[in-house]
Amino acid sequence: IGLAATILLGTFAGAQANIIDHGTYLSDTGTGLDWLDLTATQGQSYNTVLGSMPAGWHYASLADVATLFTDAGGVPPYNFSGGNGLVGVEGPAASLLMSLMGNTGFIGLPAGAGLTSDVDLAVGCCGPYPNFLGVYIDLPPTTDYLLVPFGSLYPNVSDPGIGSFLIRTSNVPEPVTLSLFGAGLAGAAALRR
Repeated sequence: IGLAATILLGTFAGAQANIIDHGTYLSDTGTGLDWLDLTATQGQSYNTVLGSMPAGWHYASLADVATLFTDAGGVPPYNFSGGNGLVGVEGPAASLLMSLMGNTGFIGLPAGAGLTSDVDLAVGCCGPYPNFLGVYIDLPPTTDYLLVPFGSLYPNVSDPGIGSFLIRTSNVPEPVTLSLFGAGLAGAAALRR
């Protein structure tokens, strides 16, 4: 029993987020969220996407995007301070997100930019207020950024280099669930012997 408890606790400690590619979307097992590729909504305004939202999907918040960046291997804070912008810090995460969520060509660079549900109340008066963007930029070998927030765009305005960060609850089992299932199978096999 002591050995089984040690194995089970070691499995829990080793559980971490994984990013799984499904072609048109990815799954983040750390949060249990699916993320639609940015290129699926590229060039469409916030309101256009909102009016034709695929069933089960909704806009991600800035906090959701920051968590995705971390689960993809990024190191916060996601602004221009600290090590952000150094390939050794953000390069692998920016490259992973670029390969899985797509290149929207934001500001003419190899990058992905997406609208979020959070609005910039500091701009204008009385609304509608612009929605904040999350951005990943992959310019190897030396410049890779993960930025949350980075600029904003009014809800009726579209930009060919911007998509939308859309999420839904994932159907992919979490690592802890899989490890419990595996431990149960191992226990059942041991009892049969």
